[in-house]
Amino acid sequence: MIHSTLTLACAAALLASGPESNPPRFAIVTIPGLGGEFTSARGVNSFGHVTGGAYLVSDTTYRAYIYRDGAMTELPLLADGRDALGRAINDLDEVVGETYLTNGRLVTATLWDAQGRVSDLDTWQTHYSKAWAINNAREVAGEANDPSVNELRRAILWKDGQMTSLGVLPLPGHDRSTAHDINEVGEIVGLSSGDVSRAFLWRNGDMTELEWAEGETTNARGMNDSAEIVGARSGTLALLWDHGVPQALRLRPNDFSGVTALHINNSGHIVGRVQRNSSGNDVYVIWPNADAPYTEVQDLLPPQSLWRNIETVDDLNDSAQMVGHGKRGADSGFGIGHAFLLTPVNWTFTLEAPSPGIAGVSNTLRIMGATPGATIGFYYSIHGGGAVIPGCTIQQNALQLENPTLIGTAIADANGTATITRTVPLIAQNKSILFQAVVQNECAISQLVVHEFE
Repeated sequence: MIHSTLTLACAAALLASGPESNPPRFAIVTIPGLGGEFTSARGVNSFGHVTGGAYLVSDTTYRAYIYRDGAMTELPLLADGRDALGRAINDLDEVVGETYLTNGRLVTATLWDAQGRVSDLDTWQTHYSKAWAINNAREVAGEANDPSVNELRRAILWKDGQMTSLGVLPLPGHDRSTAHDINEVGEIVGLSSGDVSRAFLWRNGDMTELEWAEGETTNARGMNDSAEIVGARSGTLALLWDHGVPQALRLRPNDFSGVTALHINNSGHIVGRVQRNSSGNDVYVIWPNADAPYTEVQDLLPPQSLWRNIETVDDLNDSAQMVGHGKRGADSGFGIGHAFLLTPVNWTFTLEAPSPGIAGVSNTLRIMGATPGATIGFYYSIHGGGAVIPGCTIQQNALQLENPTLIGTAIADANGTATITRTVPLIAQNKSILFQAVVQNECAISQLVVHEFE
């Protein structure tokens, strides 16, 4: 779990508005691939830097990457590696994940440092190890086959070059474990498996069971720096443990199964997965807090988005930035999908709808409330989405337009008002067009305007 540089209050206000916001104050930025048809996003740090995996058509393999404010960097392979995946990234841009090997070992936990150099974390040289999470102290949590217990899979902590098995809970039949997350104070959560598998918290060398009803399976998936832990009971109830005290999260009447809470940030936002009885499909959701109803992540997207199906949400940070992958446009079939970064936006001035709003004639766009003397760029698109503002970081702001086209620029007068007039082609008649304005050197944007031309 990674700290954030943005205010938590801002992110909380954006999420509290829910799907009734018109439009929601989020942009969804498509993370480019590395020449292939599939890219996944698995981890995001406090600065909105993303890691995951991308398919390479050139040699039909996958590579780990870092995405930073519009720029994609491929991470190198280990010497005996064929495929690699980044699963988590800390604020130093250190990435952990796994590499699939060609030397007789199957898969090994991997670290890429801030300079992009790659190293094998598995000092035991086992056939199987994976790294799932990393904090800013470079402590890594994951799993590996433990040679001291006949290669049984155990939760692992990597720290200061040492690889330590965390063991299992002292419960009947428990002989396997895995670690899912680590926070900034080095606490780890995960699953200990046996007759009845149970969620655990590992702290200062001790593994303790997270309480719930006897005889029911539990699993801990994510945690924050305040010992708030999320997971699930038997795949049918999303849970929050607040300092060890369990609480069920609010669901809807038609929620059926496959329910779990996956991640929690330091402001208490919780991302989870819900299966609907009516469709049988997974829906990814976000709770603003444990006592509030959730919002479907799909409902946070700008209007007229090309994103027709959010298939996973794999991480979030304290600014409520979320990453995952899904389908866009005409995408279909297995092995086709696109990674995304869903990021809150901050509107600071107002854009009026085009006037007179009729196609085939001149129309005027006007903004109010900008900095006097600022250069205003007016943009349009037929689809809502997301775009990084040149010269700005993704945390400062992003446009909510897909492939925005510049209409023109104008200078704000002493009252912070600027206008631009252009002829709207007749082909726009009866079509909804999206407009947004930006002050590039301030990383400032207007609200998004959707207008259907007469």
